[in-house]
Amino acid sequence: MATPPADPKQSPVAIGRRLALIREIAGLSQVKLSRLLGVSQGTVSAFESGARPPGLKIGNRVCDVLGVTLDYIYRGDTSGLPMRTLSEINTRRNFD
Repeated sequence: MATPPADPKQSPVAIGRRLALIREIAGLSQVKLSRLLGVSQGTVSAFESGARPPGLKIGNRVCDVLGVTLDYIYRGDTSGLPMRTLSEINTRRNFD
């Protein structure tokens, strides 16, 4: 059995929430993102629900498609994000 990460920002659920948020900011459905990533919609759903985190290969594709960094996806580090994306993330967080 895998040991959960010590930092809650690195949990599969936290990773999934970030993926869902950035997908929504990009204006994509799970189906559209799945097509762009070359995976099934069920796989995207599993990532976003925290059932399983994306591997590095898919993580890199997410970065390319959605314009984010691996640090953001896996650790929640926003320092490398474009200002517009960061602004939208912060705006949406205020409505949660």
